[in-house]
Amino acid sequence: MTTKINGTNTAANPAITGADTDTGLSFGSDTVNINTGGTTKATVDSSGRVGIGTTSPSSMLDVLRSTDNATTSVITNNGTTGGNVLKLTSGGTGSGTKIFQVFKNNQSSETEVFQIDGAGNVGINDTSPTAELSVAATAPHIDLGVAGGGRMKIGFEGNNCFFGGTNAGAMFIFKQGVSEEGHPQASGSEVFRIDNNGNVGIGTTQPNNADSADG
Repeated sequence: MTTKINGTNTAANPAITGADTDTGLSFGSDTVNINTGGTTKATVDSSGRVGIGTTSPSSMLDVLRSTDNATTSVITNNGTTGGNVLKLTSGGTGSGTKIFQVFKNNQSSETEVFQIDGAGNVGINDTSPTAELSVAATAPHIDLGVAGGGRMKIGFEGNNCFFGGTNAGAMFIFKQGVSEEGHPQASGSEVFRIDNNGNVGIGTTQPNNADSADG
């Protein structure tokens, strides 16, 4: 393929091209641009920042897409043994360090909805989590269950904590000595339950009144 160095140094007519005269490299003030089809697709600036979809990157890698209903990035590891799909490393360890953040809306009015800080705390709608998992909202709740099936819920509202199940037969079962791995249903010893009739069992799995105790 013939390389040409005779363009006008614009996106439409890059300085360095091949046979396709609107695809190649152009150069700005301390920047290098990659152009295809007469449009700049990627830029490297004087600070080493790379912009894909933007000619003004604000971080070391800045990817911008303005197309509705489109996926911006796909990262795939086709290996079958070991390896990471995505590895994030931060030198900071304090709670003020943000290892990973997710925002909604655009850059001019973005709102954080998820973060992992340097202490390993996870915040959902909480920009300053002080526990391993912090979920914040006016009345937050967490669902546990099979997709499309019955759910168990933990919620908070009005300084009160609520526990509930979507199925009429839902029970609350408390265990001790469960395995460090696997589901608690399959291991450990039951010490306490509240059945679907509101009966409480302590040391028995078949309570027959509001307060049944074995032994």
